[in-house]
Amino acid sequence: DHRDLHSFPTRRSSDLPMQQLSARFHQAVAEERWSDRRSADYHRALLHTLLLETSCFRYWGQGAWTAYAQTLYRRGLAALG
Repeated sequence: DHRDLHSFPTRRSSDLPMQQLSARFHQAVAEERWSDRRSADYHRALLHTLLLETSCFRYWGQGAWTAYAQTLYRRGLAALG
């Protein structure tokens, strides 16, 4: 039911794990952490950041998608070092 999507407590977007991971990824890019953007490390960090930002993970709090999103978040953090 689409109404369930709007039943979560209001949170600032900066509090969402996907926003946190995205900010950390962009900070790493700005700091030129990867000298070669063709590297596996860069691609792994980019992949997990983009996967977490997809629309199906925008609603945290309930269901199997939350568990998947948490795994992507942890793997994204690990990829960022």
